[in-house]
Amino acid sequence: MNVHKYINLPTFGVYILGFVYIIMFIFGIVIFVGNAPQGSQGIYTGLSRIWMLIMIGIMVGMGYSSYLLFQFNDPVKVVLFVLSILLTYGLYFLASVLFRDTAHLISSMPGYYLLLPSYINIMLPFAMSNIHDVTWGTRPQEPEKLSGKLLPKNKMEDGLAEMHSTKANGDIEIDVNNLQSLIKPPGEDERPKKKRVVVSKEDQDKNVRFSILFLFFFVNLLGSAASETPPTGTISIGPLVNSGSGCPQGTVSAILSSDELVLTYDSLTAAIGPGIPIGESRKNCQLATQFTVPAGWQFSFDSINYRGYLQVDENVTAQLRGEYRFQGSSVASTITSLSQMDNGSYSIIDEFTNVVWSQCNHRSFLYINSLIRLNGPNGQSGIITVDPANQQVTQIYGIKWKRC
Repeated sequence: MNVHKYINLPTFGVYILGFVYIIMFIFGIVIFVGNAPQGSQGIYTGLSRIWMLIMIGIMVGMGYSSYLLFQFNDPVKVVLFVLSILLTYGLYFLASVLFRDTAHLISSMPGYYLLLPSYINIMLPFAMSNIHDVTWGTRPQEPEKLSGKLLPKNKMEDGLAEMHSTKANGDIEIDVNNLQSLIKPPGEDERPKKKRVVVSKEDQDKNVRFSILFLFFFVNLLGSAASETPPTGTISIGPLVNSGSGCPQGTVSAILSSDELVLTYDSLTAAIGPGIPIGESRKNCQLATQFTVPAGWQFSFDSINYRGYLQVDENVTAQLRGEYRFQGSSVASTITSLSQMDNGSYSIIDEFTNVVWSQCNHRSFLYINSLIRLNGPNGQSGIITVDPANQQVTQIYGIKWKRC
């Protein structure tokens, strides 16, 4: 199943999500190396809450995918889905039944799944970043509570005492601190008090160092991302020359920006069924045009966002194929299949399996071929056509750039 099939996000949105994840992961690695949790509780807590929100989004997506799966009643996919659920969650319940602790499993499962991303993205990298601190049983023993004897100074003075320490002078402060913790005024509440977290000067210095390093990294990353796109208004596209059974002259238009090429087809329609000629089941459109780009830049396409309308019977499948090449280059292609489960308006992102770059020239000749096809047994019907919302079939090519 295509990863982007049911999220309906433009290519730019997918890139933003990936960019945010990378930023957060590097953010964590930087702090794991130099900042202990007790000195940077706010940062660690914030990271955990963000990962919780991401996990909630994943669980909502799983629920929605399950709803779509059962709505279209595909027996094979339903069986595979139920089997995967049983193998994943069923083992937890089986173990809880064996240990007679099912109630505890049910009560703790929500918290466990919300914290699961933190285990993977916070605790594991923190452990790997601080593996040099593992003592392997060589940690020094805790100091004794009191090394000396506590004796009254004299019998006439209440509340006065003297202590003879057997430790070196450098350890007397430890004895004094331990003694103060044992002596309490009469009537003082013996209940344990909430420990107040005090950030040491060393931890404060580490937080400042981390903030400066991360700001430096983030600013440079933004500058690097910005430098990989040519200035706005420096790219253009020439007239379209089109041919093929699915795009008569004047039925194709193009809109170009620095990050995408939007192709709109007014007549790209394929159909199958009783009384429909076999030639209507397959339509294609070939386009040729010229790109003008700034000197010193190359571009390519990394994905296509297919948008249109589908209505097919149970055993009918639709195939969307996109190809492009530059003058003198090889062909990059992508193929996406649709079924009855995708009936209605669709928006599907598919990525090219190979990357083809334009030549490092001021102008580049571009050739695009689009194909739609329906396949099914005799007596079955289907149509793939323009979206009723805008009466168009749209293909959005995501553009990426690099310097020559």
